[in-house]
Amino acid sequence: MAQSVQNLVRNEVPMAEKHVAAVQNAIKTLVAIRRELVEKLESSGQRANVWQELRDVQHTIEALIRASDDERNRT
Repeated sequence: MAQSVQNLVRNEVPMAEKHVAAVQNAIKTLVAIRRELVEKLESSGQRANVWQELRDVQHTIEALIRASDDERNRT
C-alpha cells in the first residue's frame, strides 16, 4: 500500500505541477492581453468594443484561476 502511494505521488504530482504551471502561464498571458486592451481603450474611441473584450478576457482569467485552484486542491 505504501509503495503504491509513493508511486502515485512520484508519477502524479509532477504531472499536476506541470498542469498548474501551464495554467499559470496562460493566466500571465491573458493578463498581458488585458493590459494591452486597456492601453488600446485609453488611446482609442472604440470604448464599447474594448470593454466587451476586457469582460471576455476577465471571465477567461477567472475560469483559469478556478481551474488552477481546483488542480492544486486535488494534489
